[in-house]
Amino acid sequence: MPRRCNDPPRVSSMCLGFYENHINDERIITHGGDTDTFHSLLVILPERQAGYFVSYNSPPGGNSARNDLLMAFVDHFYPAPKAATPEIGGAPPIIC
Repeated sequence: MPRRCNDPPRVSSMCLGFYENHINDERIITHGGDTDTFHSLLVILPERQAGYFVSYNSPPGGNSARNDLLMAFVDHFYPAPKAATPEIGGAPPIIC
């Protein structure tokens, strides 16, 4: 899915009602919707050809549940890259 917005690629943007986010170095397109008793979220990871839709019919907890699900999904299937530990003089780092 090519970008349809004119914002610089490093900047998350909004276009055509969809939000572009970057979580764990993954480009994620989302669109959420709410009423008093429904909370929904469409998630698309275009470069991974993956995504999902979820809708909760619970008044108070659905909004936070959909966001928690997004973070758990990304952390489980596309975890953040581990930072390389620099070696000093070829010796392993000392952890105190």
